[in-house]
Amino acid sequence: MCIIEVVYLSRGSDYGLSAFLEFLDAYKKYSAGVEHKLTVIAKGWENKKEEYERLTFLSKENGINIFDLSDDGLDLGAYIRFAKISESDNLFFFSTSTVINANNWLLFFYNVIKNKHRNKYLLLGPNGSWESPAENNMLLLKNILFKKISILKKLRRIIKLLLNPTNIVYFKSSYLNFPNYHIRTNCFLVDRKIFLKYAESIKFPSSKADTYAMEHGNKSLTKWFLNKGYNVGVINSDGELFPPEKWDKSGTFRTPDGCKSITQDKHSKIYYNATLLQKRTLEKAAWGKEIS
Repeated sequence: MCIIEVVYLSRGSDYGLSAFLEFLDAYKKYSAGVEHKLTVIAKGWENKKEEYERLTFLSKENGINIFDLSDDGLDLGAYIRFAKISESDNLFFFSTSTVINANNWLLFFYNVIKNKHRNKYLLLGPNGSWESPAENNMLLLKNILFKKISILKKLRRIIKLLLNPTNIVYFKSSYLNFPNYHIRTNCFLVDRKIFLKYAESIKFPSSKADTYAMEHGNKSLTKWFLNKGYNVGVINSDGELFPPEKWDKSGTFRTPDGCKSITQDKHSKIYYNATLLQKRTLEKAAWGKEIS
């Protein structure tokens, strides 16, 4: 049985072959530091047959297992389905837009989970956040109300905010107040059997709102693990392990003190390409304070 299986989700209808090539280049560039198995989940390739053939060819050429899934259930649904058929002890999931950014990236995680029966670290990630979407939307609502614009424009913006399907869920009580500790589900390592127990406690995701709830809702992956008495942590590119209350010191997500994240994704790129004012807004959303 494999101790760690790295699982990359390649969704053709999102970024297609270019995202896979970016992941593969980074995977080859940065040493994992420990033996593992690499599998690609392929979904959403129905309209990109030529690219899919290239995906399967490159996977086989590089000794990568490829597993096809139907294009429903979003990312987390695919992870749940794969966990049911995998025989590995631990699964390290990567979303389509996430790439590796440091050497020994897997070794750092292995050093923690090899003692997991003693330290109970069964859920780990390269970055996490304290963000509370419900609270952020309340701030947006207040900003609209106090903005110096006409009443008609205020009403239009409020209606647009409230009628957004995702925001409707955010305003429900299932979303926690700040600080809302959660491992970002774009990339995380989890004990497979315990992950499946979590999956049994929730409904299978069918919308973005469902996956957001699984990431940072009242029944989130992180909250479920913490409530069961397991430890949850973030590991940075120095190999340091941080408990939830110290994630803002990890230098991995929305912090200006040098990127120490083992991975990069579209959200980390948005932060580093943002203006100073935009960075401060993103920092306050994640950590409740401006850092820049």
